[in-house]
Amino acid sequence: MTLDEKIDCKCGGYKYTYYADTGMVSVCFKCGRFYVEGFSKRVEEYFRDDPEIILHLIQEGHLRPLTDDV
Repeated sequence: MTLDEKIDCKCGGYKYTYYADTGMVSVCFKCGRFYVEGFSKRVEEYFRDDPEIILHLIQEGHLRPLTDDV
């Protein structure tokens, strides 16, 4: 994935990508779909069980926008 690559969502919206260490999560704020890569299975389960955790981690700065490191 390149930093300027758009990730289209099935709903017609756009997924924004955030990262922490080696993990990334792409979130569509229009419909709520998300894709997780690089996190442990346990963390992925937490995200699936309570997706609001992702929003909290973004708000607290633990998940940072992928484009911040350009």
